[in-house]
Amino acid sequence: MKNFEFLFAAYAVIWILLGGYFFRLNNKLNQISRRLDQLEVQKVDKSKN
Repeated sequence: MKNFEFLFAAYAVIWILLGGYFFRLNNKLNQISRRLDQLEVQKVDKSKN
């Protein structure tokens, strides 16, 4: 029974770490896409001048 509890705890930790990693990755991708949008807006503004 102890072995099952250890495996369950190990899998839980792995899933929590993976969830945190993907959450951080999603935040980084959102930041990058916002920066790209800002750069595209600046590029359009410069081309109008």
